[in-house]
Amino acid sequence: MKKIIYTLLLSALISCQGSIKKNIEAIENTNNTEMFHAPANDWEEKLEKSGIEYSKFDAKINDYYKQIDTKPNSVIAETEKLIIEIENKPDSNNLKRNKLGLLYDLRAETFYRLGKYEYSINEIYKDQKNTQLRFGGNFSFGTTNCIHLACNYVKQI
Repeated sequence: MKKIIYTLLLSALISCQGSIKKNIEAIENTNNTEMFHAPANDWEEKLEKSGIEYSKFDAKINDYYKQIDTKPNSVIAETEKLIIEIENKPDSNNLKRNKLGLLYDLRAETFYRLGKYEYSINEIYKDQKNTQLRFGGNFSFGTTNCIHLACNYVKQI
């Protein structure tokens, strides 16, 4: 039985030898940069632009988080303006839902710190609906939103 297996294996290797030699020759005759470097595409540029745009927006959100304790009403007013702007502006980089999610989270945190728990709960629901639209799934809460809701309901009592 072992002899048959070795014979089959040896014959398979011999039959593949020709194609292996052809592949080795093709690799040797090809310039390495041609073989391993993909040409630049539009999607790479779009991805880079999206990344830059998202990073700038994320930095703006971080600045607002720093202002929650000192200027909470200003944060609420500015985020409301941004939400309206994002909802009405064309979204060439497909970041609309991501940006709205960051804004709803920020607003929920701001209302929570102000003691306006019902408003905070409403922002959490808006964030969850936004997530549903982003992923096209069913309406369900993630762990973080469940924790935020629990904190708000406990404070509300």
